[in-house]
Amino acid sequence: MKYTKDFLDEALSQLQTPDYKERKRVATVFMRAACKELGTKDTKPIKEWFLINQEAFFSSIAEETEPEILWTHLYTLQNFCARYIHLSHLYRAESSFITEDKVRKFEEQSKAYVQGLRKTQMHPKVLQGIASFFGFTESPLCGISLLRC
Repeated sequence: MKYTKDFLDEALSQLQTPDYKERKRVATVFMRAACKELGTKDTKPIKEWFLINQEAFFSSIAEETEPEILWTHLYTLQNFCARYIHLSHLYRAESSFITEDKVRKFEEQSKAYVQGLRKTQMHPKVLQGIASFFGFTESPLCGISLLRC
């Protein structure tokens, strides 16, 4: 699948649709983009798109409440941070849109989003996704258990 700016823009517009199946399908599109192998032709457009559209992306996923879709968003953020931020040294994408400030801000927004879910979600699949995200980013989870924070 080719992840162009227009394709991802269209997917973003569908993230808040009332149709559960459509939101789930579109969340999977973003997850697959975040899991794209580094160094492929469309790695650079994916990274640029997420960094340029981070405000719109986070505001679109902020209203989601369905555990399956929340888990997909968590997995998307974890994989984007892992591949496009922490492993970015494996594939340098020269771009005027990709700046250290935007990269740092994306990771900070990801952590803030996941922290917010940690405070409001009790579904086991969502909690597993939260633990996995923080396990990867090595952020402290304030104690031994997610439920005691």
